[in-house]
Amino acid sequence: MLVLAQGNHVATVQHPLLSGEIVMSFTNIVQKIKSEAAFYFNLAKDTEGASGIEYAIIAGMAAVALAAFMTPISGAITLIFTGIKNVLVPATP
Repeated sequence: MLVLAQGNHVATVQHPLLSGEIVMSFTNIVQKIKSEAAFYFNLAKDTEGASGIEYAIIAGMAAVALAAFMTPISGAITLIFTGIKNVLVPATP
């Protein structure tokens, strides 16, 4: 049973998945929603790991450029990327 209370107004909701009683005021619900919204907003603004990703992209682009323009090392680079791919494929869910 879920009980929502605001002042003198009380609403009761029966739910089969809830065991026991939960009493939550309207103010608590609004505070929880605001807290979660702030968390996701700050998560979207977080750019902490972006520079590492940018360096990885630049390194990948440089390797592709080298493979395209230098035939003697293209086989070695292809072998390296194939090895990376073989390691990453089993890690995917």
